[in-house]
Amino acid sequence: FFFSNKIFQKIRSVESQVFRAHIKSGIMSACVSYVMTKNNVSRPPTEISQQFGIEHKFHSRGDTLIQQMINKGVLEPCIESNPIVDYIRMYLELLKIDARYCGFVIEVIEKAEEKLLHVLFDSKNNTKCIGTIWFLVERLKLPITKDTIARVCEISKTTFIKYYTIICS
Repeated sequence: FFFSNKIFQKIRSVESQVFRAHIKSGIMSACVSYVMTKNNVSRPPTEISQQFGIEHKFHSRGDTLIQQMINKGVLEPCIESNPIVDYIRMYLELLKIDARYCGFVIEVIEKAEEKLLHVLFDSKNNTKCIGTIWFLVERLKLPITKDTIARVCEISKTTFIKYYTIICS
């Protein structure tokens, strides 16, 4: 929390606003997320906002402010880290799927990005990862159900199935 607190202090020194209650907590959770991403231990925003006991929308506002600080040159972009890789590793481990499939999942997501599929359906990174993992599960006929993925990964079946359907097409 030390580094995320330093980032929060930097933001406060640049912004002329006073942040209170949930907005402040959302910015703090976004600072934690930013530090975790920079250190290649990313976690989905919903997980971090739950840890802070706030609605995801407040974390999103904090993420937007972090992005503005990056655009202004106040903070450095997370160039060398990729939260998608962190998410894939985390979800594969949670689902007890061999980590050797991480490269395949990354490749499918990258191919989908090349084909501009993200334009058709604006998916969050964790949705892309879980939808692609479901693609892997289906192709390998692993004994994992949609319900298991929804429960273990804390995501709606409808959400990850939409992305799955897009990559199948």
